[in-house]
Amino acid sequence: MPEKYLKVDRTGRTVVLGYPLRRSLSHQAGYYELASIKPNQIVFNRLEQVPKHGELKEAIVFQGDIGGIGSTIEIINFIYSARMTGQLVLVQGEVRKSLFFHQGDLCSARSNHVQDALAEILYRYGALERAQVDQAISQSEQIQKPLGNFLIEQGLINQNQLFLFFKKQVEEIFYSVLLFVQGDFYFTVNHLEELPTPLNINTQQILLEGVRRTDDMRRFRTVIPSNHAFISIRANVSAQLNPDLQAILDQLDEPTSVQSLIDLFRIGEYRLLQRLFSLVESGFIAVINVDESNVKKIGVPELITLYNDTFALIQDFGVAIGQFESLEKGLEIFLQFYGFNQLFKGLSFDRKGRLDQLKFIQQLDTLNRPDKFAFVSQALSELLYFEIFTARPWLNDEQMTKLNQISDELSQLALN
Repeated sequence: MPEKYLKVDRTGRTVVLGYPLRRSLSHQAGYYELASIKPNQIVFNRLEQVPKHGELKEAIVFQGDIGGIGSTIEIINFIYSARMTGQLVLVQGEVRKSLFFHQGDLCSARSNHVQDALAEILYRYGALERAQVDQAISQSEQIQKPLGNFLIEQGLINQNQLFLFFKKQVEEIFYSVLLFVQGDFYFTVNHLEELPTPLNINTQQILLEGVRRTDDMRRFRTVIPSNHAFISIRANVSAQLNPDLQAILDQLDEPTSVQSLIDLFRIGEYRLLQRLFSLVESGFIAVINVDESNVKKIGVPELITLYNDTFALIQDFGVAIGQFESLEKGLEIFLQFYGFNQLFKGLSFDRKGRLDQLKFIQQLDTLNRPDKFAFVSQALSELLYFEIFTARPWLNDEQMTKLNQISDELSQLALN
């Protein structure tokens, strides 16, 4: 058994092999940031301050890649079975969501996604109107008071309603993370006493409900592919329906978008789609304009062009300060660590910072990949991330922010 080795696998994960090395590293406990990567050397510098993300502030019990595990369902089921206490952080791009567990049961949740905010939950489920939500957010921020407490003081909701909508917020965040199919996860030890209004939700029950909802949503999306689709009533609908379904039909004097119906009925996306699906299956309504309002889906050539535009931008930034070979050096090192050698074989950046698109596509065709778009998106996304990372020493803050924003937007294309 190796005693003093650090293994870096193809996904970029690191594993310390051997107790002697772990013991030696324990004397250097702290926070480090990658300084440079060379073909045979990796250098980290110690940070003076604790990074802002919670998973770095607390002891990490276990971590991994969501896709490598299979799904978030397996991760949550393990936490429940082992009756663990702590915080599960799930990161997908810029979206960060946390589930808090006490002896395996769900007790709270947090998210940086705007749709998961308490204010959005209150609007989405009909507790407040949009104008009330916007005004309450503004006024509570001005006096630095939690939104829930401010709403109670203003008489807009009572304590019982606040608790119920907080519970709804936790449930919505929980259900949403079950849809994560890629990204990173961390399980950390945390201080549950610091949580606002901790709950006690049986994880097994909500997980079963979440799995059912996930399966339902996949079924709904085979018929109603997006919220941009339009719904139209079929002629001669004379059957007697229950009031909930009839209420939808009463709103279809003209084709109406799914999102408009969600905003109108304010019962949540899941319940509204459930009712629409029932009406479609019964033949009472039809789904039209299901092509994302005629938004054109891009193909592999357009995807390569978008990434080439970003590589060219890095080239322009570098040329301005004498960094002429940054992209090419980055590609050379990238291919030593990542498994896309056949795709990028013989490719190089031209003087404008672009890869040869024709040759790229020709080499892609030789690989006979059934998932060409997803494969190319992953390869170019990882290359761009690496190029931005290696350019960090000479990029200024504004350039870095711009490139990271573009990178995040391009990475989302594979998910749409």
